[in-house]
Amino acid sequence: MVNPLVTVLLPVYNCERYVRRAVKSILHQSYSNMEIIATDDGSTDRSRDVLRQCAKEDSRIRVIERENRGLIATLNEGLGLARTDLIARMDSDDIAYPSRIAKQVAAFQNNPRLALSGCYYDLIFSSDRVAPIRNVPFSDPEDLRILSLFFCVQKHPTVMFRKSSIPADVLHYDADYPHAEDFDLFGRIAAVADTAIIPEPLLAYREHAGSVSNRHADLQARTHLRIVARNLLAEGVPVDVSALHGSLPPDPVQAGLMGRLIKDLEHEALNRHNGKEAFRFGVANLFIFIFAMLRQRGSPTALATYLDVTGGWEKIRRFDRIAAKAGRSNESMAWMSFWLVDAMLAMQSRGNSTPARKAVSGWQQLL
Repeated sequence: MVNPLVTVLLPVYNCERYVRRAVKSILHQSYSNMEIIATDDGSTDRSRDVLRQCAKEDSRIRVIERENRGLIATLNEGLGLARTDLIARMDSDDIAYPSRIAKQVAAFQNNPRLALSGCYYDLIFSSDRVAPIRNVPFSDPEDLRILSLFFCVQKHPTVMFRKSSIPADVLHYDADYPHAEDFDLFGRIAAVADTAIIPEPLLAYREHAGSVSNRHADLQARTHLRIVARNLLAEGVPVDVSALHGSLPPDPVQAGLMGRLIKDLEHEALNRHNGKEAFRFGVANLFIFIFAMLRQRGSPTALATYLDVTGGWEKIRRFDRIAAKAGRSNESMAWMSFWLVDAMLAMQSRGNSTPARKAVSGWQQLL
């Protein structure tokens, strides 16, 4: 079929401020043959009213209203309701660029083996500025599979699935992996089918204080590390993953064990014959993930222990290095230094951003 029907799954929970823009960004796509399944997951604000009004304005929108059941249940229900082979994801506070759906459909038409496609994305600052971010520098399906052992390669709201290319027992979100259900699912898909990333920003992603990564950071970190441990065992990587199952935040002993795991994985990367660079990149990502977790919620002593064992002092930013070293003798000084580093980086990121009306085609139509 030249222009197959595409279903866009849009879960909504208490997002009245942004959801209309998100919906309009889908409706204004250059590709028009689609339906939107917008599920209001028991919102307590005016999100439901906004969706009803959107549905009155465009018959391609189907609104589902019910009590709160959570994101995983909402997504699985959406997968079951979708009548199409191609199913795209969208978050209720993000903006899809006008060519997103068309370019993802083309990716599937050009590769009959493709099961999942994501894309590069930009980051939204406040409500009117966007900035490019560093995306994954790999495109080969086997490299993406290897990367998926360590982290969620695709940003969740950028993906599109081809249902017929994914085994039925694979295409579901697993409630055993809360707040990292995308990491789990995309890795399972990459293990059995081709995945791809379109190397072009086709979406603007909004991260704010209400984001899952901020509200449920501890549970998300535990789930993430549990998935990594499972993946490494399934891959047959000869390392001890027990440190990834410990309590969070890690104490200095566990931080040291995590550091030892990183060193073992770096050694394993050197011995691999296939996907060596992707494996090395994945290990580097895990190093940074654990570093960030310790930096934000661990003790300065545990952080310093981790950096000692990994030899990672030179792998982190200079200002982070100064703050972490200060924590050996003065924890309060370390926390203050990290706070200042974060404030400085936030200012720097905003300085690198561009007004959305200049960077994004059709932005004014979404207001």
